Amino acid sequence: MGNLFKNNEKLFLELRALFAVTLFTIVYGIGVSWFLEAAAEPLYTGGIPGIGQLTRNILNSEFGLNLGNSFLGIFIMVGNIPILILGWFGVSKRFTIYSIISVVIQSTILGFIPVVDMGIDDTFVLAVMGGLLVGVGVGGALKYGTSTGGLDIVAQYYSLRHGTSVGFISLVLNVAIALFGAIVFGSA
Repeated sequence: MGNLFKNNEKLFLELRALFAVTLFTIVYGIGVSWFLEAAAEPLYTGGIPGIGQLTRNILNSEFGLNLGNSFLGIFIMVGNIPILILGWFGVSKRFTIYSIISVVIQSTILGFIPVVDMGIDDTFVLAVMGGLLVGVGVGGALKYGTSTGGLDIVAQYYSLRHGTSVGFISLVLNVAIALFGAIVFGSA
C-alpha cells in the first residue's frame, strides 16, 4: 500500500510539473507574441527568443530580409539544441525533458501562431505587460522545477557548478541581450 501511495504521489507531482510548464510557457509566449512583438519600437525578451528577435531584426534592417515570425520559431528550436544537450548531461534529465516541452510550445507560439492585436499603441504599456507575462512565465516554470529552456538551463548549470543564484545569472545574461538590442536599435 505504501508503494502505491508513493507512486501516485510521484505521478501527481510529475503531472503538476507538466501542467505548470505548459501553462507558464503559454503565458510566456503570449507576453512575447501579443505584447513585445506588437510594439512599434523593437522590444526584446531575454534568452534564446530575445537573441532570435535581435538576429531577425538585424537581418531585416541590414540585409532587407523580412523573415517573419516563422524564423523566430525555428531559431528558438535550433538555438536550444546545444543548450538542451548541456542540460541533459550537466543539470538533469527531468529538468531537460520539461525544457524540451517548453521549447516546442514556445517555438509554436512565437513562430507559427498569428500575433493578436491587443489594440494598445503605447510602447511603455506593451513593455510592462509583456515583461510581466514573461516574468510570470519564466518564474512560474522555475518554481515547479521546470524551465522555459534556453538560458534558464545555462543559468541552472552555472549555478550548480559555482553556487551562484540562478536569478542573478539569468539577470546578467538577459540584461546583456537587452543592452545589445538597445545599442543596435535604440534611437538617439
